[in-house]
Amino acid sequence: MHLLPVNNGDERAGYPSASEYDRLLACRASYLLSQRAHALGQVAHERSPAADIGTRKHLASVEGPAILSDREREDWELCQAKREQFVKNWAGEEPFTSVKEQRLWLRRGIRPLLTSVMTLK
Repeated sequence: MHLLPVNNGDERAGYPSASEYDRLLACRASYLLSQRAHALGQVAHERSPAADIGTRKHLASVEGPAILSDREREDWELCQAKREQFVKNWAGEEPFTSVKEQRLWLRRGIRPLLTSVMTLK
């Protein structure tokens, strides 16, 4: 399978992430169209209102919940509480001190096929 990677300056060098790889397997043309559109600064697919809300909720973790409506903020706060409880249960009594992300590559020979990030404790 020949990919036409678009190096947009990220560490993936234009190769598909783990989440993009499913799209590549399902429809190579759709994946390549999306990559080319992003390289040209265009939008390859129509965004839905639900996708925009999800994007804002993810962004609220970085920018703060002030960007959300009251209803979106309720959902976000519930997710944050569940996340904190999950981390507390997962970590046990001893909190971890550091986290390191390591980029992994899947290659065919020397040619990269896809990449993902693994989080190490």
